Amino acid sequence: MKKRYTVLTYIINRYEVVHEILEKDPEAEYLLITDDASLTSDTWTVVYDPDLEGLSTFDKCYAIRFNCFKYAHADICMRLDGNVQIKASLKPLVDAFEAGDYDAALMPHPVRNNFEEEYAVWVAERGYPQSQADRCLKSMRDRGYDFSYKGMFQCCFSIQRRGALTDKIDRRTMEYLRELGTDGVIERIDQIPFSYIMNTEFFHLKIFPVSEQILRSYFMQYVIHNSDRKNWNIAYDYTKPDLRWMFNREVECFYLDTPLERTAVRRREKELWDDIRYYEAKMLEKQARHLGMIRRLITLSSLLALALLATLLLLG
Repeated sequence: MKKRYTVLTYIINRYEVVHEILEKDPEAEYLLITDDASLTSDTWTVVYDPDLEGLSTFDKCYAIRFNCFKYAHADICMRLDGNVQIKASLKPLVDAFEAGDYDAALMPHPVRNNFEEEYAVWVAERGYPQSQADRCLKSMRDRGYDFSYKGMFQCCFSIQRRGALTDKIDRRTMEYLRELGTDGVIERIDQIPFSYIMNTEFFHLKIFPVSEQILRSYFMQYVIHNSDRKNWNIAYDYTKPDLRWMFNREVECFYLDTPLERTAVRRREKELWDDIRYYEAKMLEKQARHLGMIRRLITLSSLLALALLATLLLLG
């Protein structure tokens, strides 16, 4: 029987470990796309794609990311990066997407809303070449892009519908990524060119803006790349709406709340308390190491002072 929706992730060059699914939705299929014929999973259907052979790392990534319906059998596909663990059925997210009759679901960037600042961060913190950032910005500037326009998406998550619209978005994004690439290798950063294409050609679509909170929720958990350590780099104030910029206006992004059911609430509270205790233990361990170092420095300083005093006494 055909599934209602597909959840698709991918692992290229063994950059991530396999994060097994803790709870599945019987209405969904779960596909893990890879270039590694030896990769296995207990919960994902692993799909080895030989067409990826011979491509650069990011050519492989984007050949999957912007061509999900090559693999998905359902007409709705939720795509997640490989460093996201699914902890519960994602049906509530798909229900909200379908109830709103959206063209797609995308994640506005939780920190920045303009391309120039994003490139600057990549250059300063991620080793991205300044010359390539300048080249990409010049390409957009030459096309008449207004850099005061607010709105940028993260590409770690999306929900798309099978059809001509998705095909066009994916095709236009891939064309631009290849144009911005060098020496036959596709451009490294996809979320800025993708956002450029969305902001200039598809701003009229009905997009479901989703908060990054969904990736640190009861349902899913972001983890540090190539590990099982949870990524808690961003905190969210649930007493306030998550307001971000999309298509040059502020929008409220969707939170994925813990279900109001006793077992679910207790499970989530236990998970969060376990995390608090884990990080408290790490902090105490770090403090103990620092105190040990200070004690050693004090002891060494005292010995040096005694040695200096003894030397002065002998010379006197």
